[in-house]
Amino acid sequence: MRNLQIQAARFVVFTYMRHAKRRLLLIDDPPDNLEFLTVLLCDNYDVFSYGSYREARLVLPGLAPDLLFLDVRMFPINGVNFLREMRALQRFCGIPAIAVTAMAHEMEKQALLASGFQAIVTKPTLDLSQLEATLNALLKSSAAEAGCGLDGTYPRRS
Repeated sequence: MRNLQIQAARFVVFTYMRHAKRRLLLIDDPPDNLEFLTVLLCDNYDVFSYGSYREARLVLPGLAPDLLFLDVRMFPINGVNFLREMRALQRFCGIPAIAVTAMAHEMEKQALLASGFQAIVTKPTLDLSQLEATLNALLKSSAAEAGCGLDGTYPRRS
C-alpha cells in the first residue's frame, strides 16, 4: 500500500511539473520595457519581474527560476555582475541566462557570451518569434531540463 501511495505521489508531481509554466526571472529598469516584456511573456511563462537587481536580490531566496532574463545596462549593478553573483551560488549556476541590451554590436555580443550568457536579445524586442525560439531552445535543452547548464553546470565566475 505504501509503495502505491509513493508511486501516486510521484505521478502527481511529475504530471504537475510537465504542465506547469516555466519560471522566468526578468530584470529590466525602464518600467515600460519591464511591463511590455512581462505582458508579452506571461501567457506562456510564470514571469517574476523586477525593476532593479537590488529589488530582485531581496526575493532570490524564495525563487527557483528556470531562466534568467537580465538587462545588462543597469546601475549600480549591471547584468554581467549580477549574473556573476548568481553563478557563484550553487542553486543558480545551472540556469540559462539571456542578456537584454539595446547595444548589440558584435564585440559586445561576444563579450556577453564570454561572461556567461547563453543568448542575447536586443531591445526594443521586435522579433517576437525569434524571442520565443530563443526561450524555447534554452528551456528545452536536455541539460537545462536536467537542472544543469547547456554544457554542464555553467561556470561560476567570481
